Amino acid sequence: MGGRLGRWLAFGLLVIAALVSIVLLAAHTPWARASAFAWATDFAARYQLALRAGDFGYNALTRRVTLTDVRLAAIGHEDAPFLTAKRI
Repeated sequence: MGGRLGRWLAFGLLVIAALVSIVLLAAHTPWARASAFAWATDFAARYQLALRAGDFGYNALTRRVTLTDVRLAAIGHEDAPFLTAKRI
């Protein structure tokens, strides 16, 4: 009986590990990155800010977010940003 339970536990742990891996891989697809950047620009727009960036990247494992060629301006004044950065 103990061997049978051990096999079920091992199988369950394997399934959980596979699901976690799939979620982490899915979070790094181009579609997920585009959705995350769209959320960030929508969030900035709530505060009347226009966020532009050349590239948006993140790593869920290290919890690191990177924006390159960043321009942040008030809506309506995108040609005069108050924040510009090569990389944040």
